[in-house]
Amino acid sequence: MTTTKTLTKVEEKALLRKTIAKLPDGYVRDIIADMAIEIDNAIDNDFGFVNIALRRQQTEAHAEEMRIAKEKLAILNAEIREKESDLRHLQYGLDEIRDTIRKFSNR
Repeated sequence: MTTTKTLTKVEEKALLRKTIAKLPDGYVRDIIADMAIEIDNAIDNDFGFVNIALRRQQTEAHAEEMRIAKEKLAILNAEIREKESDLRHLQYGLDEIRDTIRKFSNR
């Protein structure tokens, strides 16, 4: 009769890291490595499972937040360019006023 040793949580997490490190580069390694924190949490909390649907939902929500943030950034960048253009026009106008004042003061 063979007995198998039950791994501790620390040993299981170390095994996960070693297993990921041994995988060849590719989708499987990237996916498992990306989920390692969730797997660690599942081990720590004695859940023993990772909620893939919740993870997908969170990823999609994050992607939507990023899309919205990028749109806002594009709008702000356009506003900055517009304000910079306005500033250049104002500076040009001030330069013309200064030139006119200099002309009148030199008379």
